[in-house]
Amino acid sequence: LKRLIKQFHTTVDDVCGTGKSSSSSSSSSKSKSKSNNNSYIICSSTCILISSLVNQHMASDILLLEILLILLESPNNWTMTIIIELIEINGKYLLNHSDNGNISLMSIYDRLREILAEANSNEYNLTYLIQKKIENLFLLKKNNFVSCKILISTELDLIEDNEHITF
Repeated sequence: LKRLIKQFHTTVDDVCGTGKSSSSSSSSSKSKSKSNNNSYIICSSTCILISSLVNQHMASDILLLEILLILLESPNNWTMTIIIELIEINGKYLLNHSDNGNISLMSIYDRLREILAEANSNEYNLTYLIQKKIENLFLLKKNNFVSCKILISTELDLIEDNEHITF
């Protein structure tokens, strides 16, 4: 588990652009871009898996909120894409089923509002598409995530809350 967490932090650092590079040649620039793309794919897939586990009540919403906060520390097009995906998947759950999620979701939206304002003043290099997706997140929240569904299969044999054993 410790190795997985370390790998995830390294991947997030690569996606956020805070990873360390040892050489500065033009060929390393291409390999760094390819490495960043692979890191984005790994990070995105891992985050979507964790968000699905949260929706299925197999992981804590606090884990998801921490991931969102880590990604919000250094916003760029890739981290914002992951944040948008996570909020689209878990926004309704965080709003309705989580004690911590409603307050934390408000603070995440406050930070998104700041990022959007700073992106309009060219402090962050966010594309127009990402800015529009962030604006759409505000519309989703305004409508209480009505268009988003929590994907819990009715065929699952769910364990009652008082019978959960978690570590």
